[in-house]
Amino acid sequence: SIGVADVQMNDPFYYGKRQFLRLLLGVLLIWIAYRIPTRFWQQNGMLLMLSSLFLLVLVLIPGFGRTVNGATRWLDLVIFTVQVSELAKLFLIIYLSGYLIRRSDDIKTGVMGFIKPMIILAMASGLLLLEPDFGAAVVILMTGLGMMFLGGVRFGQFIIFVLGTLSIMVLMALLSPYRMARITSFMDPWADPFDTGFQLTQSLIAIGSGGVFGTGLGGSIQKLFYLPEAHTDFLFAIYA
Repeated sequence: SIGVADVQMNDPFYYGKRQFLRLLLGVLLIWIAYRIPTRFWQQNGMLLMLSSLFLLVLVLIPGFGRTVNGATRWLDLVIFTVQVSELAKLFLIIYLSGYLIRRSDDIKTGVMGFIKPMIILAMASGLLLLEPDFGAAVVILMTGLGMMFLGGVRFGQFIIFVLGTLSIMVLMALLSPYRMARITSFMDPWADPFDTGFQLTQSLIAIGSGGVFGTGLGGSIQKLFYLPEAHTDFLFAIYA
C-alpha cells in the first residue's frame, strides 16, 4: 500500500499504521467475544436478528450510510467504517441456529416452521440488494438454506424453495447489465481485458508473475497502480 498511501495521503505508511491499530482492536474484540458465554448468543438470537435488520435499514438512510463506488454498504463511525452485511451474516446465522433448535419439530413436520425463517432471510436479502450487495444476499440465502437442510426440513419443501431462489437470482442477474458484466468477466476476463475484465486480468498477472515463491517482499509490480484496489479487495494477488 506504500505507493497508494503516498499519493493519496502523503504518508507511505498511512495504511500500514491504520491496519496495525485495527489489528489491536481485533485482538480486543476477540478477547471480549471469548469472555461471552455461548448461552448469551443462544438466548439473544431474536434481538441479534432484529439488530441486523435495523442496521441493514440504517445504512440505506441518507446521512448514515457511506457510498463507495456506487454501493452504500458501510456505516461511518468516524474512527472506522463497518460493513453491516458482515454483522448481518453472523447475527442471522446465530438466530437461525437457535430457531432450528427451538422449532425442530415444526421444521420437520410443518410448512410454517420452514417459511418463517425464510421470510426473515428474504427480508435481509432484499435490503442487501438495495445497497446493492448481490453477493452478500446470495451468501445469506444459500447459508440459510443449507442450515435448514441440516436441520431436517422436508426435502420437497427444500427443493422447491431452492429452485425458486435460484430462479429469482438468475433472473435478477439477466435483467441487470452490471451483474451480467460481472459474471461474464469472471467467466472470461481476457475477453475484455481493458474494461470489464481489467481487475481480474491484472490480478492474474500479479499471481502469475509471482510464480511459486513470489517476487520478494515489496517487489510486486502490479501494486504500482496497475491493479485497482490492490491494498483491499485484491490483497491476495499482491501477496502472491
